[in-house]
Amino acid sequence: MKIWSDTLNQSDLAKAARLANVDIISDISPFNVHKARKRAYRFEIVLSGDSPFRNGHDSSYPAATWDQWGIFLNALFEIDPDISTQYYANREAFNAITDDRFIALTYEQSHRRHNWRYMPIGRVLHYSCNGCTAEQWPRDRKNQPMLAPTAPALI
Repeated sequence: MKIWSDTLNQSDLAKAARLANVDIISDISPFNVHKARKRAYRFEIVLSGDSPFRNGHDSSYPAATWDQWGIFLNALFEIDPDISTQYYANREAFNAITDDRFIALTYEQSHRRHNWRYMPIGRVLHYSCNGCTAEQWPRDRKNQPMLAPTAPALI
C-alpha cells in the first residue's frame, strides 16, 4: 500500500505494526522512502499477518487481514491525520468507508477472516461481514442520500 505523509517516520510505522500484530516486510529504510509530489514522503508498505492466505507481494509470507490493515492505518492516522493512501484520501474518508470500525478496535478484538456479503441499501451498495460487525462502504457513496426509485410517468 502506498502511504503519503509529511511527518511519519520509521518508528511511527513500527509502532503501528506492533499494535496490529503485523510485520512490515517491505523495505522502509531511509534509503527506500520515496520523495513524493503530494507530500514530503511516500512509503510503499507490505504487511505480513494472520491471514490464512499468502501475501501477494511475497508468497513466502502470510498476508495481513483486513482488520490488521485497519488497525495499522488507524494508528498512523492517530499520528498524522493528514496521511493519504491510494484507497483513503484522509482520516475522515478512512473512518467513513470502514464505518468507524478501527477507532477503538484492538488486535485481540479483531476478526481473522471476514465473510463478506453484499448488502444493498436502497441504491447504496456496501458489504457486511456475516461473522462480526464489520462493514465496508464505497469510497464515494457513504452517507449520501438514497435515491428513491422513480415512478413511470402516466400519460
